[in-house]
Order: sequence, then structure tokens, then C-alpha cells
Amino acid sequence: MLALTQPGLTMCGVVSYTPKRWARLSAGLTPKAVEKAVEELVASRYVIVDRDTEELFVRSFVKNDGVLRSPNLETSMWRAYGDIISPAIREAFLKGLPEGLRKPFPEPLTEPHVNGSRACADVLRPPLPNPSSVLPAKADDEDETLHREALKRLEQREREVGPVRNRDGWLKRAERNLHAELAARRDADERRRDARRHRAALMRADLEESGYEGEELAKELRFRLGDVRLADEVLAS
Repeated sequence: MLALTQPGLTMCGVVSYTPKRWARLSAGLTPKAVEKAVEELVASRYVIVDRDTEELFVRSFVKNDGVLRSPNLETSMWRAYGDIISPAIREAFLKGLPEGLRKPFPEPLTEPHVNGSRACADVLRPPLPNPSSVLPAKADDEDETLHREALKRLEQREREVGPVRNRDGWLKRAERNLHAELAARRDADERRRDARRHRAALMRADLEESGYEGEELAKELRFRLGDVRLADEVLAS
């Protein structure tokens, strides 16, 4: 749980391995106790640790966090892959991906990129929209537009079919299904936004603990999150 709630956790499920710091964040734990717990997770194949590079990889993160269901998050994942220093973790990460997933480069990377994300961006597929630019309000507007367009297509099809179907009953059932799908999509979006806000709040606390404050804190938080609106929301809370 400590690893999954660290502000530095990447979209690849990799985080800096800092037993001493983690022990300070948990009452009653010592660095040795943290290391022992991590060794048990390593033995159970839940995580991989590279002590030379001080990196810890949560094997199931990408699969269970929904990263591969979003094109924007998948792009961020490949950028984060370029920041991984440990050869063992890079190899394990690629082996853990679903079969048939198209990698955005011809061969697996064998060396970490200089300047991480910026260098990795050169080998990515054509860029997708920046996740930070997809604001909640805009996403809701797009959902409403898709909903209206779908209803128009249904109405047009009904006019073409004519008396074959009962117009009112068929359209009402279709509209109910569309509303249910839209509600489920909004719930999923809200859960993702809550998770991002929680991680951003933890990142702010970590920066404040490191001595950042005022405008310096705001600038660093915006840079790390890559989302000005989310950073300002966390700073204002």
C-alpha cells in the first residue's frame, strides 16, 4: 500500500525504493521491517526490487489500474517506461504486458533514455491529446454530444424502417440504454479523477515535507503533475 500511494509512482507501476522514508510514514515500522515485508512480496512475485537503481516495480499495477484502457494513459505509460533505469525491471515490465500489445518502438529499449520522458517521446506513435487538457467539464460536454448524435441516428433509422418496429417503445428502450451507458462512463471518470486528486494531494504533502512552499511549491507541483488545473485545485484545498 505504501508503494501504491507514493507521489512518485509512475504509470508503469515503478516507484523509488526508499525503506527509511517509508518507515517514517508508518507508525511502528522500522526500515528493516519495511525491507522484510518487501522481501516477502518479492518472494511472492508481487514486486521486483533493484537495489542498485533504488527502484521497485509493482507487477500488477498496469493490469489492475486501467492504464491500457485509455489511449492517453497508455502514452504516458510508454513515456514513463523511458525513465526506468533498471534493466531487470524494464524486461519484467515488457514481459508482463498483454500479448499482441503494439509497442511504440521497433525493439525493446535496452538502455534508459537520457532526460527520460522527453527522449522517449521521440519514439512514440503520433501524439495523442495531452491528458491534462482533457478537463472534466469538457469530457462531460463531449459525452452529451455523443448522446445526442446517437439519438439522432436512432431516430433516422426508425424513419427508414417505418412500421416494422414500434417507434415509441423501441426508441425509449434505446434511450434508456444510452443513459445507462453514459452514467456508467461518468462514474468511471469520477473515480479516476478522485484517484488523481488523491495522488496529487500526497505529492503536495511530500513536496511540503521536502521544504517547498509558496510559489516554488506551486511551480514544482504543476511541473510534476503536468496538469495546471489539478495542481491549482489541490493547492486551493
